[in-house]
Amino acid sequence: MISRIYRRPRKNGKVSWRVQFWKGYDANGKAVVDSATFHTKKEADDFVKTLNNARSSETAPAVLTLSQYLDQWLLTVEATRTYGTWKRYRNGVAPVRKALGDVSSTSSPRPP
Repeated sequence: MISRIYRRPRKNGKVSWRVQFWKGYDANGKAVVDSATFHTKKEADDFVKTLNNARSSETAPAVLTLSQYLDQWLLTVEATRTYGTWKRYRNGVAPVRKALGDVSSTSSPRPP
């Protein structure tokens, strides 16, 4: 997860810490960024660790076929690229999918 921690001096002389983090993209393809403010740097660091742990638990299962991985990748790319670029990507991976689509991430293909 992409995040930044900023030190924020306050008018009363104390310091707060702001965490800005990326949440994804909206329907128009614009990045969605959110923030949270904490009293201590440790609280901010712990929050970032929690975000990263939550993000890593959302990842795909360990065993995917190449075809499944490419499907997920194309969905991700579709939100961030123009239609023409996405279409070229989709057409570019089609021969790879046809040749290697059933290979899983845990299988180790051996040369003939």
